[in-house]
Amino acid sequence: MQLHCVLIDDDPLVHMTWKAFAKRSGKNVAIFHDLAGFETIAPDLPKDTPIYVDSALAANVRGEELALGLYNRGFTNLYLCTGYDPSDFPPMHWIRAIVGKEPNF
Repeated sequence: MQLHCVLIDDDPLVHMTWKAFAKRSGKNVAIFHDLAGFETIAPDLPKDTPIYVDSALAANVRGEELALGLYNRGFTNLYLCTGYDPSDFPPMHWIRAIVGKEPNF
């Protein structure tokens, strides 16, 4: 089974939206609440898999920092998901794009 993308977001409503979109689109998406969940598949995941990370995760975890850690591990297709405007963020060379919370894979 080909995995089309990964979402790391702590909002159950966002999970439901992405799951419904994936089902309608015939795509496979792995969805996790946090980095610990993601780590269960990370060793087998191709480094160019699109990974969407929420900017504001639980326990005051910043998605930008989590994504930087993934980048430093070799993941290259990283997106920051947020309700904020992209101009609210500084340049981040490890982030391919800053996108909204709606599924766009």
